[in-house]
Amino acid sequence: MKDEIIQTLPSSLIGHMKSLKTLSYDDIHKCYLTDSVVTAIDFDKIPREYCKAITKTQMPCSNDALYVQDKNHWFFFEFKNGNIDATQIYRKIYDSIIMLLEMNVIPNIDFSRKHIEYYLVYNQNKIMEPAREKIYAQLYNQANKEKKLFALDKLKGYILRNTHTYTKEQFDIFIKKVEEKEG
Repeated sequence: MKDEIIQTLPSSLIGHMKSLKTLSYDDIHKCYLTDSVVTAIDFDKIPREYCKAITKTQMPCSNDALYVQDKNHWFFFEFKNGNIDATQIYRKIYDSIIMLLEMNVIPNIDFSRKHIEYYLVYNQNKIMEPAREKIYAQLYNQANKEKKLFALDKLKGYILRNTHTYTKEQFDIFIKKVEEKEG
């Protein structure tokens, strides 16, 4: 994240900056889902800040990372190296947006609809049988479309600008473009 963007963020977010590589680390399997050094907000730390600010004891769920490219392009990242619970993914998305709203980081839900994209990055070797993955990949390549797993595309235009489900390899291609924009 560029310094000029970081300086515009509330202090409750600034104190939690880390590389995407660090944020993608899977403690159980002892591996990273990306090697990117792009700096983002460790959004897993934000529920604690949120609960302090509004004096709530029940901890909300959160996405792994928030990256702000510029005032109009915000990205949530969730890294999954094992089983994926779609209900939990949805809860993380909703809770993360509610925290941004109630902490006055974003002005309203319309901001989220217009400017926040969601990226679920997964290890295809961990969640799909290789044969099924090959079939899906072939079908989507023929259709020239991005795979939209877990029905996340239902959130596009409803509470998010767009949603993406990327394998580690697809994410690396995407994040290299982000790195190039950062210079």
